[in-house]
This record gives sequence, structure tokens and C-alpha cells, in this order.
Amino acid sequence: MKGEDTNHPQQPPPLTLNPIRELGPACLDHKADPTIKDISLHHLRIRFEDSPLEEISIQADNLLDPQQPPIPRLGKPISATFNIHFHEDNDLHSVTITPPNVFFQHPPDAPRIFPWMDRTGFRIITKAANSLATILLALGIATAPAFADGDGDEDDPDSDRKIHLSSPALACLTPWRIVHA
Repeated sequence: MKGEDTNHPQQPPPLTLNPIRELGPACLDHKADPTIKDISLHHLRIRFEDSPLEEISIQADNLLDPQQPPIPRLGKPISATFNIHFHEDNDLHSVTITPPNVFFQHPPDAPRIFPWMDRTGFRIITKAANSLATILLALGIATAPAFADGDGDEDDPDSDRKIHLSSPALACLTPWRIVHA
């Protein structure tokens, strides 16, 4: 394919089940996708940290429905099955997320389900994470205390403080004079 790097195939984004605990019922939000009619959390497996062989499995029409008992707070979710109902289809389609894998009952559903997974955080988009890490690193560098410059005036404000950045795009993040490496 044109533009595809066959030497370095692109890895799929990492998966997580954290949105189930962090967002609760909001992780089922599908309003931004006009093809999805409804999403429900149908099945959840939880493993307990102190006993890696002990796990529970809970199932309901929708585990995040307020009428259901709350999901146990202890343990780590290790697998979740969602039922997805599309507007143009009367059948339920399921997707099971078991990090690092995702399984589609109907594999052609993947392109329609991935945007929901991206928006709600089940798929971790690494470009955004890398950008955030770069900004946080630049802010950390910009706010770090200056080292002694050896001119004997360490108690004076450093009017000649410099920071070396490899990217001109980061220059806006610091109030000091920039010397590009």
C-alpha cells in the first residue's frame, strides 16, 4: 500500500478497562456516533490483586444500569464484554476487551466501534499521550531551578539564563532566552 511502512508495522493502540471505573455509565456514551443505537456492559471479569488466581465474573443486561448493584470496587477488571445495537440492525453485536486484545463478534464492526473506544478511553491513543508527555517535560524543564552559572552572582537574578531545546515548537513554553540545539 502507498505510504505504508512495511518495515515498521503500526501497532494497535493499547487497551485499558479503566473507563469502567473512572467514567461509570458515561463510558457507554455513544451519542457522537450516529450508527450506534445503544451500548451496554454485559459481562465483566475482575481479578483480585492479593490473590491472582481468584476472580469473579458478573453478568447482566447492563452492569452499569443504576438499577443494578454496583460493580465491586476491589480487584482489577480484566475482561469486559459490551453489547452494541446498531440502528440498521436488530441483532446485538458484542465486543470483548481483554487487554491487550479486543475481540469482535463480527469483525467488520471494528471500524464502527473503534471511534467509540477511542473517545471513551478504552483505546489509549499514543500520539496524544506522547504530545502530553512532551509538553509536561518542557514545562518541567522551564520551571526547574537554574544551576550556578559560575559568574559569582548566584544570588542575583539570572538575566543570562538559557535553556536548550531540540524543538523550536517548545520555545513558547519558557520565558527564558532559547538557544536551539
